[in-house]
Amino acid sequence: MLEGTLIAESLRVRAELTGIPLQITKITRIGVTTAAPDQPQQWTLLDFATEEDYAAPPAEQMTGALAPTGLGIAP
Repeated sequence: MLEGTLIAESLRVRAELTGIPLQITKITRIGVTTAAPDQPQQWTLLDFATEEDYAAPPAEQMTGALAPTGLGIAP
């Protein structure tokens, strides 16, 4: 079993993760007091699990959906 955490605010605007067999195991919303000026003050953490056989496609999709810096906002 592969497990991980995705910070929802790290995704680019309009990014989609589709066809990924992930099981969301926990959703946590936290306040961040030490966020940089270009980062949000609240983060949404999505803990997930998937079978190791399915690890490569989700990793590739998630990597491609991440914002390059700061918030996932359109320029």
